[in-house]
Amino acid sequence: MERIEWVAGSGSSELRINDVPFPISIAGLAQLFAVTDIDRSDGLLEIVLTEPYAELADTEFPQSHFFWWNGSDVISMGTVSELKFHGAWRTAFNPA
Repeated sequence: MERIEWVAGSGSSELRINDVPFPISIAGLAQLFAVTDIDRSDGLLEIVLTEPYAELADTEFPQSHFFWWNGSDVISMGTVSELKFHGAWRTAFNPA
């Protein structure tokens, strides 16, 4: 199992998986993330980062940024709006 830490910053942020830092160069992200591992057999862990909800107008949806982790690299897979999933946003994940 992987331990994930997320530290959002104003200019850049850092995703740490098993104590290995991966810089994320998207500014203004929320201190929240989701693990959305859709296919456990594919060897990829899907991680979603999001924008702060509090800064959005009533008519706006937050942008969600998808990343894959393949065991050694974090790969950006793009951005979508109005992400819905069954679960909860996290500030950390430690399976131990």
